[in-house]
Amino acid sequence: MTSLATSFGIVPIALSPGSAGGTRQSLGIAMVGGLAFPGLLTHFVVPAEYAVFSKATPNSAA
Repeated sequence: MTSLATSFGIVPIALSPGSAGGTRQSLGIAMVGGLAFPGLLTHFVVPAEYAVFSKATPNSAA
């Protein structure tokens, strides 16, 4: 949730026109991508890996 709020806060920097917009825009795009990519990995890849590996190991009866 914090990464999502930070990404939304950085979007105006990523979309900013103006005289210094070139450097700020590239930095904003890099920051949004840097926050979005790990979020997608956390929400999709990690649960998929967990499902694959949890089926690979037998359950132990307690």
